[in-house]
Amino acid sequence: MQVQSEDFALWANLVRQAKNILILCHEDPSADILAAALFLESAMSSLGKNVQIVAKGNLPEGLGEWHEKINNKIEPKKLIFSFNWRKNAVEKVSYQLEGECFNFIISPRGKKINEGEIKISSRGSEADLVITLGIPSLLDLEEFERDFIESKTVVNIDNNTEKKLFGKLNFVNEESDSVCGIVANLTEKSKIPVKSPAADLLLFGLRAATNNFNKVNDPITFEAAAFCAKLKKRKEQPSEQIDKPQVPREWLSPKVFRSKQQAS
Repeated sequence: MQVQSEDFALWANLVRQAKNILILCHEDPSADILAAALFLESAMSSLGKNVQIVAKGNLPEGLGEWHEKINNKIEPKKLIFSFNWRKNAVEKVSYQLEGECFNFIISPRGKKINEGEIKISSRGSEADLVITLGIPSLLDLEEFERDFIESKTVVNIDNNTEKKLFGKLNFVNEESDSVCGIVANLTEKSKIPVKSPAADLLLFGLRAATNNFNKVNDPITFEAAAFCAKLKKRKEQPSEQIDKPQVPREWLSPKVFRSKQQAS
């Protein structure tokens, strides 16, 4: 099912339920797109999500300290063959291609390896939520990437005029000055908690997309900047101290209570 409208509640619910999130950027991403990706990664990682950013091609300047968080390809699950090499006295392993078939060959020194002792498993996690940034069409992706996200829940975020609403949920506004502006609006309205240092990433993207706010066509850009300013000022508030009522000192002095019989 595809949802065309900007459903902020559904977005918050998708993020809340997801465990593994893939953020897929347009090739040769702009500073705006990459800053939006890094902001989302920071926000969602703080919620305990496993987040992977994929951005192929050349990366923009100014975000060098964050490059270790960026991959140049999708990391699919790895297929693993396990066996006890010492017990089976393995001499060598090799492979052979037969047409489109890949043969993994294990050569023991002596006895035949019991096939029941070979375990096949996978390592890694498939994404259960995919967020695309600045990708106008699925045709802009490689065939492997299209196959990878085909059965996934996709949220499409973009401000490209050549947009295609291919996501289950689409936050696409061609009048927006930046992807960061859309992400800021999305984060604020969905009330997803964000740590204040991540605001610097959004501000970086907003400035890059608008020439330091000198070329602004959409007033939401300033609202996004105001949202970032709120995040930067947000600090851990100390627990409120409740003022205890003042008790007259004489109430605390020891008292002797007598029965009526003792009083008479």
